[in-house]
Amino acid sequence: MGDPGEMLDPVTNPKLKTQLREYGRRSRTDGPYADNLEVDALVVGGGFGGVFCFYSLRKAGLKTVIYEAGTDLGGTWRWNCYPGAMVDSEVPEYQLSIPETWKTYNWPNNYPGYQELRDYFDHCDKVLDIKSQTAFESVVTEARFNTDEGRWYVKTADGRTAKAKYLVLAAGFAAKRYVPPWEGIDKFKGIVHHSSFWPDEEIDVSGKRCGIIGTGASGVQITQAWGPKAGHLKVFQRTPNLTVPMRLRKLSAEEQEEAKKWYPELFDLRERCFGGFLYDFCEKTTFEDTPEDREKFFEKL
Repeated sequence: MGDPGEMLDPVTNPKLKTQLREYGRRSRTDGPYADNLEVDALVVGGGFGGVFCFYSLRKAGLKTVIYEAGTDLGGTWRWNCYPGAMVDSEVPEYQLSIPETWKTYNWPNNYPGYQELRDYFDHCDKVLDIKSQTAFESVVTEARFNTDEGRWYVKTADGRTAKAKYLVLAAGFAAKRYVPPWEGIDKFKGIVHHSSFWPDEEIDVSGKRCGIIGTGASGVQITQAWGPKAGHLKVFQRTPNLTVPMRLRKLSAEEQEEAKKWYPELFDLRERCFGGFLYDFCEKTTFEDTPEDREKFFEKL
């Protein structure tokens, strides 16, 4: 993925925004939107990491605000609203460990879609009061540390400045987009969409000829969603990818309330496992186990 602030010149199609800073604007002047803002801590990013950092810093007594490039909380899930978008990490491990959030919330299924994840962030705001201290559409373009003052000076794309003792960059790896520098892409006369810059409004593909380039997670999900709807769909794939059944299922409130008894233990285990999942490496090689034990291990995963 490339830096959204350093997109290549050939990609100039006006129908497709390719730089994150294009989304920055000043819609308000009060609270966290104020110019020359002075706070104890400034968090960049309003996704899972940013929300948790905001919660922790505020709990420690620090005056904290969030600068978020999108129009709402959610991070990746505010931007990734393409057809079929859903997380491939399972609930309950894919959520915040903040008690106020999980004690009062139940998920509709074990692999939430993007809208369900947006609903979850709305719930987090309801119980934690995050949005009142968040400046949306605020794209950070510069951050400099003044050694004499011991303070960070931060600038946004629309020209605002902020000063903070602590700067937490919680933009996440998914904040970087890549648009290939293909020759002639700026001359394409059709409609172009990028999976991580997807519009909120639904795109009608009925009766239309559509092409999907790439079969990573986003490409696979869009293909599944558009396959039955598009007039004609062609997928362009460079490297075959591995896809497995998701085993999506509904979750009842009763099931989740019972499981919450061991959530604290689950969240503790998550911190000690590689990748944050509820399983770790197996020290055996594939054929050291019997076929039966090997199959049992794979089914457990």
